[in-house]
Amino acid sequence: MRIFFFTECGLGVARFLITQAIFIKRSNPDIICGISSMEQDAGLIQELKNNGICLTEFNEMELHHNFYSHFRLLRKTIKENNIDIVHCQTNWQLVMSYFVKLSLMRKQKIKLVYTIHGYRNNKSVFKKLIAKFLISIMLLVCADKIIATCKFLKHEFRILGYKISIINLGVDDCFINTEFADDHVKGLQIIFPAIFREGKRQDLIISSFYQYIKLTNDNISTLYLPGSGETIYKCIDLVNKLDIKNRVIFPGLLCKNDLIELYKKCNILVCSSVSETYCQTLVEAFCLDKCIISTPVGIAPELIIPNISGFLFKTGSELVKILVQLSQDPLTLIKIKEHNMNLKKNFSWSSITHDYLLMLDNISGEYKI
Repeated sequence: MRIFFFTECGLGVARFLITQAIFIKRSNPDIICGISSMEQDAGLIQELKNNGICLTEFNEMELHHNFYSHFRLLRKTIKENNIDIVHCQTNWQLVMSYFVKLSLMRKQKIKLVYTIHGYRNNKSVFKKLIAKFLISIMLLVCADKIIATCKFLKHEFRILGYKISIINLGVDDCFINTEFADDHVKGLQIIFPAIFREGKRQDLIISSFYQYIKLTNDNISTLYLPGSGETIYKCIDLVNKLDIKNRVIFPGLLCKNDLIELYKKCNILVCSSVSETYCQTLVEAFCLDKCIISTPVGIAPELIIPNISGFLFKTGSELVKILVQLSQDPLTLIKIKEHNMNLKKNFSWSSITHDYLLMLDNISGEYKI
């Protein structure tokens, strides 16, 4: 089975796609990656080369320029390498691949796989419905197989359910293999690493944390809000207004290693987002054995069994009640950690790649694990 795997995606998941491609290479050497001329993170292309993966570069693909030249390059690559599967990550890639498939249909059978990473899942109901409709039509016509990263996305595109398989995004091994001694963590040490923008609602966490402090007179718990963005100064002003600036920390943007170091200080992750198509942050915290408290967005309802692997909430008052409950019963945090430790291997790239190749085997009939 020969796979052409696009690794460029303008949704901030390029690093995950690179890692996935590397793990696919280990089990299925016949893989070629389609890359953009613009790296989202330095060193990603070199990482592919270091793992012996052949590359095809599409100049300015992320800008959706040069469609015809990209079409010719993709057609040439697929034809010369006798590609069976083309895995697309964006609408641009899927449409381009579909025209290539049509142009080669008499000479070569090609299956098109598409991963739904996200869509216009925002506060505008009208724009959301239009985006879903257009994407659904495109997938109905062009895609042979669709991958949804969680049940939420499959439900959003349930009209195409017969084409959809659920395969999660994985996490780096450092999240799976890192173990923390929690003895030194006192009180509720809360973290929510995210971009500061409308919809993430860090201000709701701040207000709820303040209410929790008032109710319990807790003087040891801390809230960490790493990240940057347009609403950070609004959140800083709120913290100053509530006079809890010594209890709420804004570490700024953190690299992966620094973020893991910060996680060592914490025992709870709170996600307050209005909407998420997946929410990798939840999965990473889950794999680090943290208690997950989240709004019911993205993968959260699949990860969280209330009082067993975490908690779901919808309002600030519900979040306050959960925090009070955990402060009064700290053994719950230990039980949640022990539960999550036994399940985090499901999010290893090795496990996910195994499921991915089995899925491709079902549509190509060639690969055997």
